[in-house]
Amino acid sequence: MFDCHINRVPVAGKMRSTTFFPGVFRAAYKTGIETINQCQETVFDTVFGDVKVVQITGFIARRIFSWLKVNQEIKSGERMGMIAFGSRTDLWLPEPFSPRVQVGDT
Repeated sequence: MFDCHINRVPVAGKMRSTTFFPGVFRAAYKTGIETINQCQETVFDTVFGDVKVVQITGFIARRIFSWLKVNQEIKSGERMGMIAFGSRTDLWLPEPFSPRVQVGDT
């Protein structure tokens, strides 16, 4: 809960769409919660294909902020938004991406 919860753009490209889904506020670490908790889904057009970031609220975190606009050109590492008091962020990458992070990396 006390970590930094700024979300950053994973891959340079253009922000294609962002969609807010209302929902409940349950513990975000649980499997399947992404289908019922409040969330913000953002899709980026990149040279690698579509990249999707889903910011999911949790039991304590109840507000998602998104700072990007549709069709905005973005750079990797740029701030895209935050979840107040943290929660969970899912990242969907196209093939053949192979993440270089491991559990416990920050």
